[in-house]
Amino acid sequence: MKPGVAMKHKLIVLSACLSGLFASAAYAAPDCVGTQKPFFEASEVKWEWNENMKAYEHMVCGDAKTPGKPFVQMLKFPPNYAGKRHNHPIDRVVMVQGGKWISTTYDGPKGAAEEHVLTAGMQYYEPAYYDHSFMTGPEGAIIYVLGWSGPNTRLDPNYKHAD
Repeated sequence: MKPGVAMKHKLIVLSACLSGLFASAAYAAPDCVGTQKPFFEASEVKWEWNENMKAYEHMVCGDAKTPGKPFVQMLKFPPNYAGKRHNHPIDRVVMVQGGKWISTTYDGPKGAAEEHVLTAGMQYYEPAYYDHSFMTGPEGAIIYVLGWSGPNTRLDPNYKHAD
């Protein structure tokens, strides 16, 4: 398959998966209002600079700023970018669309770090309040972030955020 056709196919499959994810959760569907048409080309993405993240952002649907609201967000990070150790109050799935994404996870507040290298087509799950940091490779990275209501009640409710 030609590279352009393969990318188009991946975007269509991803759009269908994302639509199914939110349509299958009836309680979430009304909250994830689409800002992007269901099928779109990479060239149609309207990137906006996010000064806080120092990255470009595109909201496919939902609201990443309101706790408890589901969302699908695309982020484009520059080459060799390093994100500090942090966590999120919700469960999230991260899918790498392009480039290299290096996620470092931590075993508790003072626990050992473990590095995970992901490339296009790979994904991972981040439970709520799970400490992690990240870096991008020499070509940067484009990721999709799928978030939904949290926090994850399987974790200790007294867990402290990363510094």
